[in-house]
Amino acid sequence: MTRAEWEALIQRVEQASGPSRELDAEISVAVGRHETHIERRSDGTAKLLPWRGDGTGSYNIDCRRYTASLDAAVSLVPSGWTAWGLRSRGGLTSFYAEISRIHGPEDEEQAVFGRGPTPALALVAAALRAQRAMREEG
Repeated sequence: MTRAEWEALIQRVEQASGPSRELDAEISVAVGRHETHIERRSDGTAKLLPWRGDGTGSYNIDCRRYTASLDAAVSLVPSGWTAWGLRSRGGLTSFYAEISRIHGPEDEEQAVFGRGPTPALALVAAALRAQRAMREEG
């Protein structure tokens, strides 16, 4: 994925009003846990679906509920990104997540952030930014 594609996905996560199986599928494909397949709808739109890879030809969305579950969201945090935290603002309607790691020849801290209306969505956004950073490094 290009940087722009990563950012578009992250923006959709941050702007989501709550959990979304469609976003879960897109996230699963973006992080390489499923292959991509497209279902063409009769109205001309397309839906991205993960391929289960079991040879059955199934197009079921068979991925973790990243946008609904903190446990699933944590699984998106790349190895080496060990320090993370969540906080809320405005009561329980807006959450912020931070993930960081010590990186580079100077052992500098690198941090990424995410926000969302739920802790899981905020953590997913931050984890996707960390995933993007890892891929940009090569």
